[in-house]
Amino acid sequence: IRFWFMMILELSGKEFFSHVGDIALQVESKYNIYLPYLCGRHATENEHEAYNNMYEHFMVKELSPEQSDLIIQITDMVMRSLLNNLDISYRYVVNNLLAAR
Repeated sequence: IRFWFMMILELSGKEFFSHVGDIALQVESKYNIYLPYLCGRHATENEHEAYNNMYEHFMVKELSPEQSDLIIQITDMVMRSLLNNLDISYRYVVNNLLAAR
């Protein structure tokens, strides 16, 4: 379950990070702040290797209908939570409440 949860999170962020990464680098430079996650610096080489090993291990496994249903439920939960968190973050930014300097 943890593997699939992490897969869902990663896949949900690809489009986001493809657009945000360059902007985050500009913001870091302009405001002298550090945004490692938004700039795509959120995993070490060892973490990447461990992830690749897990991916190869789990992707060759057959999924039961129950496991598929659980993955769908987790996906729905993650996406709803991401949407809620992004909405909250957006409101903070619009109202200049972060003051991250």
